[in-house]
Amino acid sequence: MGHPTLLLSLSLLLLSFATSSADDGPAILKLAAALTPTPPSWSTTSSSGFCNWKGITCDSSSSSVITIDLSAKSLSGAVPSFSSLASLQNLFLSNNNFSSVSSGAFDGLNNLQVLSLGNNEGIEPWLFPNLTQSAGLTSLYLDNTNIYGPLPDNFQLFSSLQYLRLSYNNLTGTLPASLGGTSIQSLWINNQQNGFTGTIDILSKMTSVTQVWFQKNQFTGPIPDLSNCTSLFDLQLRDNMFTGPVPQSLISLPSLKNISLSNNKLQGPSPKFPPNVEKVTNDGINNFCSNSSSCDPQVTVMLEIAGGFGYPVSLSDSWSGNDVRQFSFVTCDTKGNVITVNLAKKNLVGT
Repeated sequence: MGHPTLLLSLSLLLLSFATSSADDGPAILKLAAALTPTPPSWSTTSSSGFCNWKGITCDSSSSSVITIDLSAKSLSGAVPSFSSLASLQNLFLSNNNFSSVSSGAFDGLNNLQVLSLGNNEGIEPWLFPNLTQSAGLTSLYLDNTNIYGPLPDNFQLFSSLQYLRLSYNNLTGTLPASLGGTSIQSLWINNQQNGFTGTIDILSKMTSVTQVWFQKNQFTGPIPDLSNCTSLFDLQLRDNMFTGPVPQSLISLPSLKNISLSNNKLQGPSPKFPPNVEKVTNDGINNFCSNSSSCDPQVTVMLEIAGGFGYPVSLSDSWSGNDVRQFSFVTCDTKGNVITVNLAKKNLVGT
């Protein structure tokens, strides 16, 4: 006869396993009833065999749901709550017709690694969700879902996050400082309705990044030193308000293959990228002094002055080209030498 303590422990273990195995059945049944239309092969009356329903994957050792894939199922109405599925790791809801997101839809998902809701442009405006209980997230796809407002400054909580895609929304404000030091590899925040503002200085600290899509926002200031971003191969900066010269640290990035700079306020000489950069888009508007490797010496000095003020947009627009005689707020003598620089009442800051 077995030891009583051992038998008791074994009984409790089996009871625990049986309880956990059955836990997700009611939650799946409730979820099925909340989805419109009911997904193919799903039932709203019985959860029997739910691990075999199309789009559901369970843990092989139990009936705990670890993946739900409802992508492109023409689902409508509100995104329901998944908070009862404690073991859920992967949730795919992209390319549907949802009209809203239920409050707390993603609460309590402590094991969540992938959340994909992209391309649900019919969702009514909503704020970036609270995902702090999902610290193990590796991939977050919320592109084209009508999110508005600022990003939370808590990305330090997501030490495993590699893919963050938030394109085609109405996000505003500045980039949160907590993005620096993360392990994000792919960062898509392009084509916001109004656009992010401020600088992209935080990017210089994102040393794991490989792909950055910042196009069509309202970013300002110079392109930062990205020399520590040695794996960066794709950098899209077009259609912003970046100023200052294109830094040599960007031109000489070892992995860079694709870059766009068009339609900004960039200054200094037009950059010449080496042959390893396969695609350069720089055919739109900028305020480069010339296509040569250097500017006129006096223009160079004026750009250094603008740099002391952080390369404000106003001076980029006023000091474009390669002839100081054409610059606003500047007077030259008959030989073309600068004799007066009048920058009074220009709201300048810096040095």
